[in-house]
Amino acid sequence: MSTSSAEQKIRLPFILAVLVVVGIFVAAAVQYVRVVQTVKGEVRERLRSAAAVAAMQFHGEELEAIRSPADMEKPVYREYVERLGQIRREIPNIKYAYIMRRTEDPYTLKFVVDADSFVPEEEWDENGNGIIDPEEEPSYPGDPYDVSEVAAMQNEAFVQATVDEEVTYDQWGALISGYAPIRNSAGETVAILGLDMTAEDYVKIAKSAFSSILFLLFAVMTVLFGVSVVILTWKHRINTLREVDRERGALVGLALHQLGTPLAIFRWWMEIVKEKYGDLICKETDACKQLEEGIAQLQHVYNDLQQAHTVRNRRLSYSMERASLGSIITREAEVFSKKLEQKKQVVELEIPKDVIMQLDSKLIGAVVNELLENASAFSPPETTITISAQRRKHDAVVSVQDHGCGISEEDLPHLFKEFARGSEAYKFKPMGNGIGLFIAKNILEEAGGKIWVESKKGEGTTVSFSLPLSRKK
Repeated sequence: MSTSSAEQKIRLPFILAVLVVVGIFVAAAVQYVRVVQTVKGEVRERLRSAAAVAAMQFHGEELEAIRSPADMEKPVYREYVERLGQIRREIPNIKYAYIMRRTEDPYTLKFVVDADSFVPEEEWDENGNGIIDPEEEPSYPGDPYDVSEVAAMQNEAFVQATVDEEVTYDQWGALISGYAPIRNSAGETVAILGLDMTAEDYVKIAKSAFSSILFLLFAVMTVLFGVSVVILTWKHRINTLREVDRERGALVGLALHQLGTPLAIFRWWMEIVKEKYGDLICKETDACKQLEEGIAQLQHVYNDLQQAHTVRNRRLSYSMERASLGSIITREAEVFSKKLEQKKQVVELEIPKDVIMQLDSKLIGAVVNELLENASAFSPPETTITISAQRRKHDAVVSVQDHGCGISEEDLPHLFKEFARGSEAYKFKPMGNGIGLFIAKNILEEAGGKIWVESKKGEGTTVSFSLPLSRKK
């Protein structure tokens, strides 16, 4: 045997071993990146949803009255501090909760309310060094805050619920922050809610994933590594989704409790004012009309939250009856026509008359109403909205088409999520809450159908849904 052939026989297994190790390392590195990105996305979505729901519990008009430390004695300030504290207790791992407003300097915000405003001084020393550092002192109304290095707080947080892109690290650990706008009754953003969540779990999972990679690299178990990562990711995602659902349910339940009693009081006093002072106040001023419109808006938000709470807790009752799909669509279009007249919009119906099927007339009517509401809100005046229906082999398909602003590609995947809104939705529908399409989707899925959307920004939107022609009770 020649020396060169012997060297080749020795070298070949070595090269193969190196290739196997490199292959395992590359596969492990790819899986590691996927795990980290998945966990990061879940943490960010969890925090974004929590901020969006929590922001709905504050009123822009009341925040306008809080400007300086002197306002800390006002009942509304103490109420909002307690409410921020309650939100922090309801959501695991929230370390700080606060509200800020804009200033003339785009890189400086001012504190309005802080959950730690009334924390005793002996509890200020968080890092335990025996000294009260400036960063450890609570923030008071009017205190400035530099946001030059926090991109989300410079603009996006005042438009929609958002989350910092990266985890930040300081002497108190790892934090990731979420924000949501707080608007007044006119839909104008007057402040933002901020929630800082500890991100140690995220860091631990990332380190754990890396440890698994090293183990699998030395054990040469590429297949088992892939399976373990999939199972780990799947289990973690399921647990995260359950936690998000629990948090959302708790916050929505809290919001319903806090809205219900004041709404009843407002309606009761509105009736008394109209009965006793109607001629003096209601006829000579717009006060009664404005109050009734405000109460109606609050009632609409309350009803949406209540319906979403019912859907989330799987208590939606879908009662089937034999009915005409065309009649339901026609009825909803007629009821909605008064609202359309205000914008000089019209509805064209292209529906067959012979689609008789088993469905819940009330719930399917509510879906059609929601789609009409959105089509009108996001379309300019003097435009046409078309509702069409067609019978197919196994189902019926209904489409609502408008010629409005359209939806960007980035927003389309999130339209049917709870509390999710398009990035520019506030321009056309400032009082929207991102619940309507979520409820519609759950109603249709309960009926055995589905819903989807086709849209191009600037050219209009078509939202369609299908219902099975026959379905067992």
